[in-house]
Amino acid sequence: MRTALAFLLVLAACQTTSGGLPAGYFPAGQPIPEEVMAAVPADVRLDQIVVRDGCYYIFQEGAIYPVTTQSMRDAGFDGQPYCIG
Repeated sequence: MRTALAFLLVLAACQTTSGGLPAGYFPAGQPIPEEVMAAVPADVRLDQIVVRDGCYYIFQEGAIYPVTTQSMRDAGFDGQPYCIG
């Protein structure tokens, strides 16, 4: 029973929205902060920059990658998303 419940929770977390984004992720509103734009590779399109709970990510080829600034990496926060709020 616990295994089935755990499976359902994992399955629910992986559901995608109608736009193809995983549940809880939304296209980033404009304007996108300068810090985010500076940290995003040049080949990333604006529609691939998404937000969840005030944090910025790149949605590319079905995977989610956190947007991390150089100052964050220098401070030891590599792999953590850039967040506002």
